[in-house]
Amino acid sequence: MIESPVINAGISRPRLPPELCDRIIDEVAIPNRRTTALLSSLALTCRGWLPRVRYHRWEEVDELGDIYGRFHSFFILMHLVPEIAPYIRTIEVIFDEIGYDSSAEEVTVTTTPRPLVVFQRSAKGPGAPARQDAIIRKDATSEEIVHSFFSKLVNVTYLDLDSCVFTFTPRLAQYFKKLEFLQLCMISFNSWADLRGVLGEFPKLRKIFFRRTMYNTRPELHSASSNVDNPAPSLDEIGVTRHPELMSDFHRVFIAGTQRSPVIDLSVGKTTRWTQFRKMWTKRRRFMLSKHLEYEYSDVEPEDDDDALYLDRLDPRIQFHVVELIPDWERYPDTALPSMFSWLTQIKRDVRVLYIRLHIKDIGILQSDDWIRITELLQSSFRQVEWLNCAISTTTTLLSPWIEHQLQFFARRGNLCFQFAEYRDWDPGEEDMEWELLEDSDDDNIT
Repeated sequence: MIESPVINAGISRPRLPPELCDRIIDEVAIPNRRTTALLSSLALTCRGWLPRVRYHRWEEVDELGDIYGRFHSFFILMHLVPEIAPYIRTIEVIFDEIGYDSSAEEVTVTTTPRPLVVFQRSAKGPGAPARQDAIIRKDATSEEIVHSFFSKLVNVTYLDLDSCVFTFTPRLAQYFKKLEFLQLCMISFNSWADLRGVLGEFPKLRKIFFRRTMYNTRPELHSASSNVDNPAPSLDEIGVTRHPELMSDFHRVFIAGTQRSPVIDLSVGKTTRWTQFRKMWTKRRRFMLSKHLEYEYSDVEPEDDDDALYLDRLDPRIQFHVVELIPDWERYPDTALPSMFSWLTQIKRDVRVLYIRLHIKDIGILQSDDWIRITELLQSSFRQVEWLNCAISTTTTLLSPWIEHQLQFFARRGNLCFQFAEYRDWDPGEEDMEWELLEDSDDDNIT
């Protein structure tokens, strides 16, 4: 007689390989990364799934501001669940109420610091059961909160910091050793030397964008932070809206004492780099300065661009190799060509490669006085250019013979080329037209 097999309840059932589970989670989570409820359900499915779910759930944290206490809630969460912080790679923080006073650099931290997150008893109403709520200690200083928060972001590679009450110091920068992309809006530095000191704490920083940043003071040249050797050695691009002081200090902050050449690339205007620079992973051949002009947040009008670039403040040792000009054809079509002419008059340095972006609906633009002034300026003051590229968004490709005639000096030498894209009228309700990014390969044929 054959006995029935005995099922041992203690024997674990077969499980899927961990690699396959991770792949399943990836397939579900990536298209639904914004759906936190779905990711939370996945986290509750199995304890073994928790690390991979956290990878998707917390890899990117956006718009972490003081509105509705979101920053405070997240700060408490990071303290109660410290396993979350190492998963964060991208974070956007808006400090509207929490500032950082650089005088706190002198504060001595005690060996037994008081906890920042404490619990208090609360009840919703009479007779309701009391509960324990986690809150930030009421007498905690802004400096304690900021340092505690930043110290946990050990794996962050992209930081977007927006605050009009925040001073970035080298001491704060020490927490971001893996940072590759930094975007700062309204952030202050104590001096150009402190900015150089901040850069000295970023060994992997690739790109930094300054949006309405400023200096608090202008100390003497021989500041301790100014002696930082080779700050941010991997840095290959900075973006600036305005900030004339930074243009004046550009060489001694970003070039002096580094291995970067004073021959740099320049991008001016409505450059897509401002919104897409996180996508540019390829290492640039040369250092790039990107001047992105903002009119919405300043009293400078498009026709006053000659007062907004401040290129005349750059150190004379800095030269331009590739220059890219992108007027804002969508919002300010009437001032696009005058702006381009103004920019060209300020680029009084040797340029080897010049890209100009045109948005042409009909031949009338090429017959305008503004465009004729530009062609005359190019042929009189930019004869040293070895490669002139006209990137044109248009309804027809029949414009090239006309432009070749107007720029015959470059056409005869074989130094004029064209790139065409489909023309479309800009609709205020649509996304802005995005130009193709200037790639490193664009000038491979230039020696």
